[in-house]
Amino acid sequence: MKSQLTAIALDAADWGLIQDWAGQGLLPNLKRIIDQGTSFSLANYPLYRNENPWVSLLTGCFPDQTGYWTPLRFQSSGYRALDGGAYSFRPNKPFYAMVPGRRVTVFDIPHCGRLFPEADGVQVLGWGAHSPMGNGRSQPKKLFKQLRRRFGPHPAWRIQDRGTWWDNGRLQRLRSALLEGIGRRNRINLALLAEHPADLTLLAFSEIHIAGHHFWHLDDPGHPAFRRNQPPLADFLLEIYRATDRALGELLERLPADANLLVFSPEGGAANWCDLNSMIFLPELMFRWNFPGQALLAGSVQNDELPSLISQPRFNDWVQAVWHGYFACLPPNWLPRLFQELFRKAAAIPGCNFPFYVLRRLGELQWQPPVWYRPWWPRMKAFALPSYGDGYIRINLRGREPEGIVDPSEYEEVCLGIDAWLQRLRDPRTNRPLVYEVIRTREHLKTTEADRLPDADLVVLWQRQANDMAEEKTLGRLGPVPFWKSGSHQATGFVIGSGPDIPRRTASGQARVIDLAPTILDLLGIAPPGTLAGQPIFQ
Repeated sequence: MKSQLTAIALDAADWGLIQDWAGQGLLPNLKRIIDQGTSFSLANYPLYRNENPWVSLLTGCFPDQTGYWTPLRFQSSGYRALDGGAYSFRPNKPFYAMVPGRRVTVFDIPHCGRLFPEADGVQVLGWGAHSPMGNGRSQPKKLFKQLRRRFGPHPAWRIQDRGTWWDNGRLQRLRSALLEGIGRRNRINLALLAEHPADLTLLAFSEIHIAGHHFWHLDDPGHPAFRRNQPPLADFLLEIYRATDRALGELLERLPADANLLVFSPEGGAANWCDLNSMIFLPELMFRWNFPGQALLAGSVQNDELPSLISQPRFNDWVQAVWHGYFACLPPNWLPRLFQELFRKAAAIPGCNFPFYVLRRLGELQWQPPVWYRPWWPRMKAFALPSYGDGYIRINLRGREPEGIVDPSEYEEVCLGIDAWLQRLRDPRTNRPLVYEVIRTREHLKTTEADRLPDADLVVLWQRQANDMAEEKTLGRLGPVPFWKSGSHQATGFVIGSGPDIPRRTASGQARVIDLAPTILDLLGIAPPGTLAGQPIFQ
């Protein structure tokens, strides 16, 4: 049997920032690991880049093999969007459930949401992970509650998802909660190392992921919201990275001298280039394209004088700010019930000044602006789907959708027409194009089985630069709209390895996210099964 292996995830830590700050001596423990080990960048699948990196990493398979693209699923019967939750991990299990005869200790891995009886040892999920995809649970069953009583809950558990970058008080509270969360997390990590030694120990830090969403603009001089907070705030993002580095140093002191070590992330950080484009601008542009001359979202006056960035919306809640500020005002609560019913009936009329149908039950994704357009989907040739990243467009295809409009013979023509005006989209502040590429999934995934295809027919890859406005000369100008979270992701992760079974190399290499699962199995002396699409990195 090979040496013990400890794998530590720094969820959504950015490899570029780590190299920069480690080079400045600001992250001494990560610098030591980099200098003593071997590092690789990790490439992700080019589609649905924000939604599937963790599932790809855990299973060693890209989404065209698992069929899991995003938790946000389209249900054609009823034209509904649903949150499907975590991947089922059938038949593709996570790598730590493929290690017969080895003891494992797993703590707080994101995007898993399930316990696996095949894994012999300790599993604890949902303590403080970002996107845990499930409530707190453990194997053995009582361990989760025991750890909460002993170390406390994660202080940022209930406040990590609300996006209001302009609220200084909230950002300061989140900073304090994340710093305390790192301390509590590491006390749990150290306890698990001491009390549950294993052949494979898999630990995760999620605080960098949360900080990247909310503090990115405090560090990035190129971000439109940089230094827009009043009064100005310190660089909280760097502070969270440094606190995580210190916690990592404490862990390293407790590891056996002959153990193998991996530090990794399946994705990195970036300015938020996707939320406004995918969640606000794309669904409105699709509506205008389908119904010429009509609009739901209020647009800017098209003249040479551009409005300034919105740094203090009317409401301290992004969804409420967008709804009230851009879809006009909702009917007042005192309106008689009879008139409320009339407002509901008005939902099917294109071109209304605001989507009255919010009074209906839009389901669990009603906070997603693309869902606000749902009552019009049956009458649109194509429409935007909810998203956590890239833009997703579904063609309302006859024979596939219950009220399909587009004949299969017109499918190609409709796709080309949408692609053409997407390529003309510009940021009116800079006149730069907003779209990097438009990918037709049925063409890109010709050999993929039908039941594994994504819901979107077109995937819009945006330029990776934050913008608060969009313009196309025939469809009009949109914005400015306040940013939701100031940071998002870029699709390149990293892994740093050191130890007796990891060959030393001075230059960084390139690998894929799906290569990490077979690499871990190989380091444990287990031959990766043929179902894994990746290859061991260090061989």
